[in-house]
Amino acid sequence: MLVSDVIQRVKDITADVDGTRWSDSRLIREINAAQFHFCTTTNILRDTVNLVVSPDQSNYTIPYCDTLLNGRYNNIPLSLITTFDLDKTTSAWETEQGEPKYLVFNNLNRSIVRLYPTPNFEAPEVFDLETANTLNITYTKYPKEVLETTDILEVPDIYLEPLVYYITGNLFRSDLDSLNRQFGAEQFQLYNSFIAKIKASSSKSFISNPDAFLASYRRL
Repeated sequence: MLVSDVIQRVKDITADVDGTRWSDSRLIREINAAQFHFCTTTNILRDTVNLVVSPDQSNYTIPYCDTLLNGRYNNIPLSLITTFDLDKTTSAWETEQGEPKYLVFNNLNRSIVRLYPTPNFEAPEVFDLETANTLNITYTKYPKEVLETTDILEVPDIYLEPLVYYITGNLFRSDLDSLNRQFGAEQFQLYNSFIAKIKASSSKSFISNPDAFLASYRRL
């Protein structure tokens, strides 16, 4: 859906058709807050990346990663583990090399994941995708920030209404008028009710972008 579609719906609900009370720039900020909360709460957006692994390279970038779901090295499942847990086990894990068994993540920087041990195979002189070592990762993601009214949200069109509930609830909850504050609270109740229904169905396996990409990363 377009950002302009959300803005128009919000203006209809708030009777601010001319945009005299809230500017489009303010509404775009609220849209970004709404879609971030919606996606990270429901895990509605999922993606898969397929990466070519380079020898002696352990770190890889996962775009807009919120939560790792699973990882596979050469189609063999990897165990998920945090840097915190590894640090408790051994202080030298970052220098260990061998066949990767774990996909390591840090909750403070979810966009970077690490193979452990670090792969140390010998790179062929001529690259061949069919024999290349690969890393496959499936994860839930947070949405890209929108900036213009012509931008397209990653959230599917059918979820326009819960976004509008969240935005209008947020706009009115800080209003000094008690009736407006009550309306804002009612909008949040509608939003939370919608979220409860979506959570059950969002647990099903699907990929928000079916065209997973294949890329070879240089060392960080």
